[in-house]
Amino acid sequence: PSHRVYSVESQTGDYREGFGRGEGIAEGEKAGSEHNGPELELIAQEIREALKAREAGTGEVGKESGKVDSNGETFTQSLGRVEIKIDQRGLHIDIMDTEQASMFSSGSAVVHSEAREDVKKIGALLATLPNPIDIEGHTDAQPFKGAGKNSYDNWNLSVDRANAARRLLAEAGVKSSKIARVVGYADQRPRVIDNPLDPSNRRI
Repeated sequence: PSHRVYSVESQTGDYREGFGRGEGIAEGEKAGSEHNGPELELIAQEIREALKAREAGTGEVGKESGKVDSNGETFTQSLGRVEIKIDQRGLHIDIMDTEQASMFSSGSAVVHSEAREDVKKIGALLATLPNPIDIEGHTDAQPFKGAGKNSYDNWNLSVDRANAARRLLAEAGVKSSKIARVVGYADQRPRVIDNPLDPSNRRI
């Protein structure tokens, strides 16, 4: 099925409204799939180790902080849950909120200072890969108070957060030519379908 999406041009920062199908790079556009394998596995492991090292250096280790579970998820104080996996389309990194942590200020696209440094560490490693990069923003189903037809809403928030992540990757050395898409899906693609308000639905 098609979904309304808001995207932003990586070169100009201009917004564009449209309709998208599927997730990530479409069939026939798997430009990075041939790079799956040892190189991506190495980068994935380096990202996990960088986040663990950063967490150990903060001195703010919580109950799950810095832990890597069997699903490859890392828990950090600044980003929340970070899931890193590899499939036929390439390397996937999901940065998800938890009840205790989020990379963004509530209801905004402002990135916390500690989270900025963690995302830039991820970006510096991604900059070494030849793969094109898709950046997707997702929210939960909690509406903005007083949101009307022309008010700021979750569609705006999701694309603004994705664009904020793009800017951080650029600061970390990712070339703009490597950014294939920056898109926001609001709450239309929840990670936890049965609970549209689950914190992990808020993710990059």
